Amino acid sequence: MTDSMEIYWGADCQIQVTPVASQEVCEALISRDRALVSRIVLS
Repeated sequence: MTDSMEIYWGADCQIQVTPVASQEVCEALISRDRALVSRIVLS
């Protein structure tokens, strides 16, 4: 585990992974492509 935020870039999005506890992370998907976000949220 790292105590720093990790950022990953894709062609149409950015994903941020932030540790919140020793066994937990928070993942955030940021994109202007609503269809991409909907596919990921609904899967």
